[in-house]
Amino acid sequence: MRRDLYHEALERGFLVGHPDGGPYLLDQDGFMAAMVDLTNPAAYAWYGQVIGAMPRTGGWMADFGESLPFDAVLHDGDPRELHNRWPVLWEQLCASVRGADEFVFHRSAWRGSRAAHWAGDQLTSWDAYDGMASALLGMLAGGVSGLPLMHADAGGYTSLPQPVIRAHRDTELLLRWCEWCVWSPVLRTHEGNRPDENAQVWDAGAAPAFVQQTRVFRELAPYRAGVVADDLPAIRHCWVEVPGTEAARRDDQYFFGPSFLVAPVLEPGVTGREVALPPGRWVLVWTGEEYAGDRVVRVRSLIGQPPVFHRAEDATAADLSRRIRAL
Repeated sequence: MRRDLYHEALERGFLVGHPDGGPYLLDQDGFMAAMVDLTNPAAYAWYGQVIGAMPRTGGWMADFGESLPFDAVLHDGDPRELHNRWPVLWEQLCASVRGADEFVFHRSAWRGSRAAHWAGDQLTSWDAYDGMASALLGMLAGGVSGLPLMHADAGGYTSLPQPVIRAHRDTELLLRWCEWCVWSPVLRTHEGNRPDENAQVWDAGAAPAFVQQTRVFRELAPYRAGVVADDLPAIRHCWVEVPGTEAARRDDQYFFGPSFLVAPVLEPGVTGREVALPPGRWVLVWTGEEYAGDRVVRVRSLIGQPPVFHRAEDATAADLSRRIRAL
């Protein structure tokens, strides 16, 4: 049975109010939307029942949560004081109806958030302004800002058809984005806002490589479980692990947990990149080749094999790397 949730909430007085009276309607680029007043206990309970009754297949994306207007009229509280805490209320509501085996991820957060978050709707492009490189920067910044479980839409989301600013996802961008997201808390693809205009993981040109990437992600599951249980961010800027080194001065490589140094390929049409190795001995996961550290090296990188290293003395990481090479 179809429900008119907007009018249900409106008739019960469950919506965030406008100072001029009536609900506060927000422009969502083509349609208007209202917000449920999470400070109203009855509205909170009603919305939880709505979400809890929806059919689900393992979890959901808890989008938005950051748009409480400063002049809103609430059941309880000052919107200027609640604006930054609103994402936490939204997170708590979703957590209250989430099943034990369900995965929920959010876009907004504030101090005290612990749920998984993603970096927003990046362009389907390579650039650091709002493309793949910006997703890495967002994950690094989020990690040191209290968001330990950051990830991104692998492949990006927003495509732009305009001739002046054009963003389009080809197979290379899609696979290069996926290959480093394998070395993160979450590997999650997105078909994007214009699916027919962009490469997809099920395309003939992408599927075999993507399947192999998912095998690596699966092999990393025990290690990943330990990483996400840690109090430190899963995606760590190098200065967290190796402060004072050349690696710590770079924003284009990171540690996935304590063991693996990852250097994503962030440019199109290249077959390798430079990596700043910290002091010590380092082993390239894909080949088992050992490198002397405390220097910058150039590493060949085929699709599906971004430069990923572990410390030579790390027996657990070495065993995991051998299993990955055997896939």
